[in-house]
Amino acid sequence: MNKSSFCLFRQIFQILRRIFELNQNTMRFPIIIITIVGILLSACSDKHNQKEERPIAKSKHEHAMALKLKNAPASEYIAMQREAVEDVRRGKSKEPAVAVLSQLGYFLSRSGEYAEAMLYLQEAADSLKANKLTEIDPEAVVKLYGNMSNLYIRIGLYDEALAKSNDAISFARRNYPDRLPDLWRMRSAIFDYENKLDSSLYCLDNALYTAQFVSDKELADNMAMFARSDRAATIILHGGYATDSIKEAIKDLESIIAIDNQLHGSRRFLLGRGYILLGDIDKGISMMEQELDRIRQEGITENIEWALQLMAKSYAETGNGNKLAAIYKETAQLHDTIISRQKADALIGADFRYRTQEQKEKNEMLENNLRLSKQRNIILVILIIMVIVVVALYFIRQSKKHQRLIAQKQQDINNLITSSIFLNQELKRLSETLQAKEVQTDEENQPLIIQSLLVKEDEVQFRHKFSELYPGFLERLRDKYPGLSTGNELICMLIRLNKRNDEIALALGISRDSVTKARYRLRTRFSLPKDIDLNSFIRSL
Repeated sequence: MNKSSFCLFRQIFQILRRIFELNQNTMRFPIIIITIVGILLSACSDKHNQKEERPIAKSKHEHAMALKLKNAPASEYIAMQREAVEDVRRGKSKEPAVAVLSQLGYFLSRSGEYAEAMLYLQEAADSLKANKLTEIDPEAVVKLYGNMSNLYIRIGLYDEALAKSNDAISFARRNYPDRLPDLWRMRSAIFDYENKLDSSLYCLDNALYTAQFVSDKELADNMAMFARSDRAATIILHGGYATDSIKEAIKDLESIIAIDNQLHGSRRFLLGRGYILLGDIDKGISMMEQELDRIRQEGITENIEWALQLMAKSYAETGNGNKLAAIYKETAQLHDTIISRQKADALIGADFRYRTQEQKEKNEMLENNLRLSKQRNIILVILIIMVIVVVALYFIRQSKKHQRLIAQKQQDINNLITSSIFLNQELKRLSETLQAKEVQTDEENQPLIIQSLLVKEDEVQFRHKFSELYPGFLERLRDKYPGLSTGNELICMLIRLNKRNDEIALALGISRDSVTKARYRLRTRFSLPKDIDLNSFIRSL
């Protein structure tokens, strides 16, 4: 019991209790109770019925399909669908553009307006391309593919129809498997038009198989029923293909029509044709004539043409010459329409093939240009990379070469200094030997003795190597502090080479005290404050 029912019974109980308290000693109590209960139940029933009978608002798109299912004139539901399309284009509808445009294309295609149907279906396809497939109702996508496939069949583009059917089935398998039975039925029509009946029946068998996996039981039963109906219709329509299966096909149609008497008139029409094939001519002709009138009332040109052709064939086979003559005029009137439509269909198909081929060539040209552009870009990138690699390798090689030259020059300088140190050590040893032999040597003239023994070429080579290692150093030193002596320059050069005082003394062949005094004189010459290190100052020049 829901909440509203509980409240209602509670109110009734309270009212009855109150009445009972007021009317305990009267005979009117039962009558009052019955009257009140009757009024309340009647009010609730009316309210419930009003709620159930309230009409459900439909969009124009849905209303148009409802009209078609009720077998309304094609002009009526097409006009309604055109209004739905205009609402979509003006942004006044919440319906997906793909679904609305596709449905109008389907209606026009069923009415024989193939050229206009193609325009709307192509517009629907363009709308689909502008959106991601995951953002579109999968039913709308499947219907679009199916409608395009059906239209291609009608204008004789069977390869295109089969390709679009492949797209529809592939998409439905991934996103909307409940529509697979209908798609297999549509696919069977392609092979039926090409008179490939084995493939057509194979597709209908697949429709029956996939129907059992449809999630909605009622929908599954309907799809299976339509697949059985199409299979029976194919066998009867091509009576000479599977004569042993005609009886079974008739039983299927009889059982289906018994379940749904509103089934499309073409099935009852074919049932009559089946009776004729089995020899029950009167019953078959009568049923076909009755359903022919219904097909005429529907006003769908292609259905009327198909029914008249089959009716004429049946009259001819059964010897009904008078009746054949009676429909001859109508058939003759439609003959020109048939020929004109076939020509128009051929033109539509040729135009479609031309435009498709033209677009294909354009796409191929664009793809080729894009491919060439990508290849050029790849080649350009490769060339740039190669140039960068070559340049990088060149600079790396030059850098390594420069580092080797610097290391070599550093080594040459170190060799010169080492050689000078060794020479000065030998001179010192010789000087000590002379002193031991009481040879008079003036301490102040010791550097002169040493200098006289120094090889001038080594000093020249030393300065040359130093200038290569530290280009511009001596020039900047002389520019800022002109008048420096050769000895001062040598001391500055050795300091720049990070030599210690002991190494400077040995390299120049002087005492360590002499180096200290020389450094002090340099600080004075450079006017350095006490907090400035002489070595750091010289290295910064």
